Amino acid sequence: MLTLGYLLLLVLIPPAYEVPQNDDWAYFLTIQQWFETGRLQHLGWNDPTLLSQVLWGALFAKLFGLSYTSLRLSTLVLSWLGVLALYGILRRAGTSRVGALLGAGVLLFNPIGCGTKNGDGRAVTAVPLSCSREHAGVSPAPAMP
Repeated sequence: MLTLGYLLLLVLIPPAYEVPQNDDWAYFLTIQQWFETGRLQHLGWNDPTLLSQVLWGALFAKLFGLSYTSLRLSTLVLSWLGVLALYGILRRAGTSRVGALLGAGVLLFNPIGCGTKNGDGRAVTAVPLSCSREHAGVSPAPAMP
């Protein structure tokens, strides 16, 4: 059911277009410079999630070629994993299948997420990583004093 909903979103909001959305250009440029020079360097503009997003995006860029569409695909896969992880968290917490489906559906169809799933936005990658970490039972790093 969640998969069908996700596929519906891909039909309604097609991810294949070669125009940067929001901060896509910064991640694209970082990966492009890394591929061209062999050096991964911070542009001074990106946020602290740069490394994980660049490594994840670079995997897709190596497989499918460097393009905004391949980076967008990396974000879509990650957001889909987050939806599945949230469903798993809710089930493990004792939520019924219907309740877990509704909870994951809220993440899947939330208006802010729908508009940014096709970009390399921080929220799109932060939520799935947090949900996946929680679902796997990994404790967050302790706060620095």
